[in-house]
Amino acid sequence: MSCICNNNSTNEIPCINNKCVLSSSTDQRCFTSLEKAHKGCVDKRRCYSHKNPFKRPLLECCDVQTNGNLCNENQQLRYLLIDANGPVMKMTPGNTDQSPTSQIPIQEAAPFRLSNVQIAAVISVPFSLLFIGLSLLVLIRGKRNKRKAKKVEEEYNRREEVLLGLESLNLQEITTSGSGAGLPLLIQRTIARQIILHEVIGTGRFGYVHRGTWHDQNVAVKLFLTNEENSWFREAQVYQTTMLRHENILGFIAADNKDTGACTELWLVTEYHSNGSLFDFLQDNTLNFNQLVTMVFNIINGLAHLHMEVIGTEGKRAMAHRDIKSKNILVKANRTCCIADLGLTVLHSSVDNKVDIPTNPRTGTTRYQAPELLDNTINLRHFESYRRADMYAFGLCVWEICRRTDICGEVEKYQLPYFDCVEPDPSREQMYEVVCMDAIRPHISEDWQQEDRMKKLIKIMKECWYYEGAARLTSLRVKKDLLPLCRSLDIHV
Repeated sequence: MSCICNNNSTNEIPCINNKCVLSSSTDQRCFTSLEKAHKGCVDKRRCYSHKNPFKRPLLECCDVQTNGNLCNENQQLRYLLIDANGPVMKMTPGNTDQSPTSQIPIQEAAPFRLSNVQIAAVISVPFSLLFIGLSLLVLIRGKRNKRKAKKVEEEYNRREEVLLGLESLNLQEITTSGSGAGLPLLIQRTIARQIILHEVIGTGRFGYVHRGTWHDQNVAVKLFLTNEENSWFREAQVYQTTMLRHENILGFIAADNKDTGACTELWLVTEYHSNGSLFDFLQDNTLNFNQLVTMVFNIINGLAHLHMEVIGTEGKRAMAHRDIKSKNILVKANRTCCIADLGLTVLHSSVDNKVDIPTNPRTGTTRYQAPELLDNTINLRHFESYRRADMYAFGLCVWEICRRTDICGEVEKYQLPYFDCVEPDPSREQMYEVVCMDAIRPHISEDWQQEDRMKKLIKIMKECWYYEGAARLTSLRVKKDLLPLCRSLDIHV
């Protein structure tokens, strides 16, 4: 058995005189292929089945046992062919013998090719989107940086208002209490270069207090640590509040900063009082009853001025001190008192009913905190809550002064409130247990209770120590209650 073949065929079975002889094996067939338009013998495994044809077969086989010898001689394949010039034609029996060099390529469809415009679009679109995205990102970051720069500029301008003074004046003219109208007078910003610092007269969490001399007069210079900038700025801002100046509030002179090379010093310059704080004064001095009443009235007079709101064009916002204690009350040369350290002060205006709380993380002294502060039941959005807490601390300061007053011929040793219940530096938990859980208050001596003159002060202290803040006396109420006592003792108020 044999098949028609091409002499130049590269088949497994040799082609001799255009014929290839099949072996006796039934696994060999004759075939016709369009790939090179040649014929020959091929193994059965390379043939395509008529029953399950491929989508585009390249060769077709025939069985010599079924179709006879040389069965592929007249075998023809008809497929749609696409010429390179574009016209579609069918393969006919006449062109099955074309040589490999002239054979027409077989394709189902023309190859997909992009035009120049499409290629340009594919390349340009991603770059355009990338450019637009980067532009939007730059625009957004630019707007954000402008907002930050604007905030920084506003903050700088606010601080310039604090630091820039109106004109250089004599210290006595600056510190003399006036009507309180308008901003307190400031000196020029170069005050830090004009003041000579002397010994340290006080320390605290904020930094140090030095005695200084300026124009041959004593001043107190409060130097804040670098990380206490918010406290420095807040206190300087509060001191400039309209109508704040009062004889029982520490006189403010100026705020400034000074670059020492190693760090920047934040200065707050105020009046100097040689007697120091009430805490220091009571350690070494005793009082008579008139001096006791005078000091208590001075403190409540200054506190009432802070708490009071003055409504008007150049009015004053109500304030709460939040850190009333004997160390923040100064004693003047004539033994009158004034309130200092306004760094934690809370401001309030009835016009917008907003509470302006300082941003620094400091809180009041634990020993002097009211019960609602210790048990966290205080309403921080209610300004009256802060004033009530001030009154509780005021009552403790009155108790400290009473211990150092000669009432019945005996004077007790100076002690801090709750000295017999807690450690020198009590924790919040200790104070909570003593003040809230055990409801303990400073001990009132029996000698005080037997003295008629002390009954008024004892009543004021007890009513300032109530657990419920709403039940406590207000600063204005205490001031009015003390006025008749001051007049009876011929104390000038």
